[in-house]
Amino acid sequence: MKELLPVRRSPLWLIVAIVTLSFLVLCLAYFHFHTNGDKKSPTVAIPPMPVVSVCKELAPGMERIGASPWNRYMLQFDVPLNKAAVHEIPTDSPPIDARHFWITPRNSKSGLKISYDSQSNDVVLDRERASSARIVKRIIVDDHGRSVGEDDWGYLDPERRWRRARFQGWVQAEYGFVNEEEAALFDQIINSACLLPGPG
Repeated sequence: MKELLPVRRSPLWLIVAIVTLSFLVLCLAYFHFHTNGDKKSPTVAIPPMPVVSVCKELAPGMERIGASPWNRYMLQFDVPLNKAAVHEIPTDSPPIDARHFWITPRNSKSGLKISYDSQSNDVVLDRERASSARIVKRIIVDDHGRSVGEDDWGYLDPERRWRRARFQGWVQAEYGFVNEEEAALFDQIINSACLLPGPG
């Protein structure tokens, strides 16, 4: 008859070590997935909203573009010539007084388009804008608080920003998709929107 061997029991310290190690692994895994899942999109500052008022005296180094004094769309914009170049795009489409400007930063191919014409939508751009990480819609006002247009702004990522400002009177200023530096320049121009003083 064979003698039964005593059952060997694991030492207590080994059990404690395994349990502790398993707990640490679970904690590390939780924090890893929890922190990665909570990563937020980088914060991008919303540009100031324009307040349209009567144009002031033109500052040195600036060029004022927009409608001619006799034009019914008398909205103007100020462009800093040391930072950007202004190109007027010829047009023979109605109305006769329609004008289009393309403003480009120095050493860049991106541009701000300002149109004095019937406002239209670009289906491809609108679809891409709709997939933005953030979209803000605002009402543009004059210095009396009256609504004079709409301002849509957003970004796909911090280096792909866009904006479309539509002013009453068929004036539209838009850019996209540009980096932070280019957006800051274009926002400065859009926010300079002002009205030529009326006759008398």
